[in-house]
Amino acid sequence: MVERAVTVDVRRWTNRDEMIEALMPFLRQQEDANCILVGNLHAMQMAGRDIGTERIFLSAEQDGQICGVLMMTPPYGPTISHVSRPQAAHALATELYVHVQSIGEMVALPESVAAFAEAWEALSGEKAERVYTERLHRLDEIAFWPSVPGKMVEAVEEHLPLLTTWMKAFNHEALGKIAPRNAEAAIRNRMAGPPEVSGLRVWLDETGEPVTMAGYAGPTGKSMRIGPVYTPPNRRGFGYATALTAHLTRELLDRGLRSVLLFTDADYPQSNRIYQRIGYLPICDLAQYRFDSGGKEQATND
Repeated sequence: MVERAVTVDVRRWTNRDEMIEALMPFLRQQEDANCILVGNLHAMQMAGRDIGTERIFLSAEQDGQICGVLMMTPPYGPTISHVSRPQAAHALATELYVHVQSIGEMVALPESVAAFAEAWEALSGEKAERVYTERLHRLDEIAFWPSVPGKMVEAVEEHLPLLTTWMKAFNHEALGKIAPRNAEAAIRNRMAGPPEVSGLRVWLDETGEPVTMAGYAGPTGKSMRIGPVYTPPNRRGFGYATALTAHLTRELLDRGLRSVLLFTDADYPQSNRIYQRIGYLPICDLAQYRFDSGGKEQATND
């Protein structure tokens, strides 16, 4: 018997509503692991935002069934979903290379991004390096309520200079091995809302001084993702980040969401313990890869 060659077709989507209708059932098969993709598509739908020519959404299909999804929304690098066929990641890398030849960085489930990276190295010559592991946590119910002096407030324009400084420090501490990020743009994006899509909160101590920040974004219709969370070094150890995360989590759950998600550095056990104390439980790990362009221009991130 002659085996039939396995064909994986790749489609680039240009119509938002058709794309969401086609891709969401597949992505929701592993909704938490695909939270970046699901959140982006759901936010587009909520905001009525079109795809745009600079944004790339690809799906791999075999025998008419979707088996993988890739998204690249500049200035961010790409991310890829779980894949249900081994050839899907390679096919998506091949199609993406038609549109861009340097990607800088990407994050996804380890098996998906490793398969993509293998194909991307062969296509582009960019060397792939796994730089760290992010651990995805989910909370369905708050298990511990910290008692910390102060209160949570919404970030406003007067906080912008301080929060931009904090965001630069966060980028250096948490993301120092990948392409630099535009700190002010990241803060403004969180503050711009609308509040059902994204936001930024600040914890004020008993004197009214800002001591911690926490943002949120990525609505999936069932969950929201908290991040970034940052406390300057001289304010650590007082429980401010724990208190702010707990209060922001409660705010999001009170909106009727099923759960709240957040990422931590898997190699930083202290932050993992803090969030697990509140009630966050580890779901899966995602791998962050950096691609060395060998002097070619890389994508940066806001």
